[in-house]
Amino acid sequence: MFIPISKWAGFTCLILSALSVNAESLTRADALQIALRDNPDLMVARASWQAEKARALQTWALPPPELELEYEGMPGIFKFGQHVQRTVGLSQQVAFPVTWWQRHQAAQHLADAVYLSVYEVTRLNIARDICLAYDRALADQQILHLAEKHVQLSEEFFERAQTRFDAGDIPKLDVMRAEVAFVRLQSKLTVAKNTLSVSRSKINVLLGKLPQVAWVLADSLSYVPASFDLDHLSAEALRLRRDLRATTHTLQSAKARQSAAKLSFLPDVSFHIARQTTLGSTGPLKSWRTGFVFELPLWSMFEQRGKIVETSAQYKKAMAKTEQIKLRVLQEVHTAYIAFQATAQRMTLMQERIRPTAERAYSMARQSYDVGEVSYLDLLDVQRDVIEIGIEYLETLFAYRSAQAKLFHAVGKAPASLNTGNSK
Repeated sequence: MFIPISKWAGFTCLILSALSVNAESLTRADALQIALRDNPDLMVARASWQAEKARALQTWALPPPELELEYEGMPGIFKFGQHVQRTVGLSQQVAFPVTWWQRHQAAQHLADAVYLSVYEVTRLNIARDICLAYDRALADQQILHLAEKHVQLSEEFFERAQTRFDAGDIPKLDVMRAEVAFVRLQSKLTVAKNTLSVSRSKINVLLGKLPQVAWVLADSLSYVPASFDLDHLSAEALRLRRDLRATTHTLQSAKARQSAAKLSFLPDVSFHIARQTTLGSTGPLKSWRTGFVFELPLWSMFEQRGKIVETSAQYKKAMAKTEQIKLRVLQEVHTAYIAFQATAQRMTLMQERIRPTAERAYSMARQSYDVGEVSYLDLLDVQRDVIEIGIEYLETLFAYRSAQAKLFHAVGKAPASLNTGNSK
């Protein structure tokens, strides 16, 4: 059983009409703005950064003060009213000021590192993903349109083959081959519809919306030639990459912890202020008492020395991690650059040779058909080649824009300027 293309087209129009009812227009800029506002992953990253900021704020706090209330000279345990002497005191422990400051600096630098390596990196990842998802949906939308045209041409080809077979011009095998090609293209059309639905749902997930929310994609999938210099991109990446900049704060945090560990030999001090009231024969006698308590680092060979060795190892680890991430950044830029160069060459061939040649071939076939030099079946065959090349062009264009977006991401830039001109 064969489904006429008119029914396929009517079904497609019905779907598109249903989607466009109450559907809002969505540009790339709108999608990026909504994603950076509502994406759950970004909310998680923001919460992680805020939690680290709160931990840094806690380092300003001193240990809780202690309030002392003491009764002496009582005839019984709970006979407070018959005491001879009462003492009301307040004590506070204070760390050495420089040690206190270094601990706060370590926590603050760690919070800054989380901001860059978690929150900012997540923002860039979302910007890249929404750009790729938007372009993928645009490409799938145009591929669906070409697939419908392909099915229509295949149906015409099959009908013509059937007519020629009835006239005795071609064997039954040619009709069967045309039938198989037609049914296969109907199957591919169904796949194209499903692929477009998946692409649209992926946009919704990145926007923090339900998968079935309908949008009308307002932008187009355009080709803008661009060229880049690898050395310039590498220098930009070393300056812009958030994860690499975060290692600077991680290194400073480790250095501050190391300094605080070295200062742990300096003792913390506790001061005590108390007011004493002594009941005598001449009446209550009131006096003040002030005291200071210093910690003695008698066991410094264990705890303090262990802290110094530990923080020194952490500092060396942070230095090695910084160099490791630097090399990884350069490698990612180099890989993304090579991938972009390859897709740019493919796009140039498609734009300058393959696509124009196919269009010229179709024009020549059309002229030959008009003067009776080729059959209609030959013309349909050329038209099918043009459509297949059109689908290949869209896939190549998406790969080109995808490679450019990934190159921008490797450098540490948001892919917001994909529609700009050449960049060096």
